[in-house]
Amino acid sequence: MIPINEKKHVKRLNDKKIVIEERFYDKKNKNQQILIRTSNYEKNDTIIECPRLEKEYFHNGKSIYTETRFNPDIKYTYISNIDSDETVECPSCGYTDKAKMFLEGCPYCDTEFSINISKKREKIKDIVINDSTAFFVVLIIGIILVKLNIISYEIIFSLVVFIEVLIFIYLLFEIIKETSHRDIWDEFKVVNMNINKQRVYNDLNMQLKDIYYDNTKEEYLNLIDFDIIRYVHAALDRGKDIILTYRIRKYYFDGTNINAVENYSKVRLTRNTKVKVKKNFSTKCKNCGSPVNSNDKECSYCGTKNESSIGWIISEIIDDEIDSKLKQEK
Repeated sequence: MIPINEKKHVKRLNDKKIVIEERFYDKKNKNQQILIRTSNYEKNDTIIECPRLEKEYFHNGKSIYTETRFNPDIKYTYISNIDSDETVECPSCGYTDKAKMFLEGCPYCDTEFSINISKKREKIKDIVINDSTAFFVVLIIGIILVKLNIISYEIIFSLVVFIEVLIFIYLLFEIIKETSHRDIWDEFKVVNMNINKQRVYNDLNMQLKDIYYDNTKEEYLNLIDFDIIRYVHAALDRGKDIILTYRIRKYYFDGTNINAVENYSKVRLTRNTKVKVKKNFSTKCKNCGSPVNSNDKECSYCGTKNESSIGWIISEIIDDEIDSKLKQEK
C-alpha cells in the first residue's frame, strides 16, 4: 500500500521509471546502522528522528544520480512498521494509536512523515561536558605519571593549559555560530502566537507534493523530487497568514540525466479551517501540559490556543525562481 499523500509522487516516479533510495543515519541505535526507504516500498524501515545521509536515484535499475548534501540539523521521522501493535504518537499533531494504523499517514492529520530541527545549544552543552571530562582525565593521568617520576608537574600544567586553550577556541567558535543561528519564529513570539512549527513544516511538504506532482501543471512535469534544505524566515501577514521563506532543491529528469538546482522559495500559508476531524482524541497542552481534546480550540486551564488540530494550506506561491525561469524559456 502507498501512503495517500505520496500517490502523486510515486505515480510520477513510476511513469518515468525512477526509483529513489533514501538512507538515514540511526545514531540512537547502538550499532549506528543505516536505515533505508525506497520509493517503490521494497525497503521501508521505520525512521525515528534520523538525519538523512543521501539519496540515490535509479532509472531502469541503473544508478544515475546520488545526492549527499543534506542539512544534518533536520531529523526525519517515518512511522512505517505495518505489523507492529506498538503504541506511537504522531510527531505532528499528537494523535496516539497503534503503529500499523499510520501506514497511510496519521489517521488524524494525514502527515506521513515529520521533521524536527535540532537545537544548536545541545551541541554546545555536549562540548562543555566533554571539556570537563577531558580536563579531569588528563589531570588524573598526569598526577599518576608524576608519582611514577615519568614527567614533571610543569609539563602536566603546560599540557593541560594547551588542551584547554584549544577546547576554548573551538567552543567560542561554536557559540558564535549559535548566536548567528536565529530562530526564524522570533516574530511570532512578539505577537504571542502558539504555532505548532512541526505542523507548519509537515503541511508545507504535503502541499508542495500536491502542487509539484500535479500533471495538469506543465511547468512541473519534469520535476521528480524536491528537498527543503533549510528554513530561512517566517513572518506574520494579515494577522493570520504565515509567509515562509526556505531554500529548496529540486530534481529535474530529462529522460537520461537528473539536474539538481537550488533556489529560495516563498509561500503564503493560511489556516486550514476545513480540517476534517477524523477522531476526537486527548493530547497535551503545549504550554502547561494539561489534557486537551483535539477538538478544543484552547486549553481550558491556561487558555493557550490548541494549534495541534489546525492545519496549514498553501494559498499562494509568492516566489519560485526556478519555475519562473522555466516558463520564460518555453
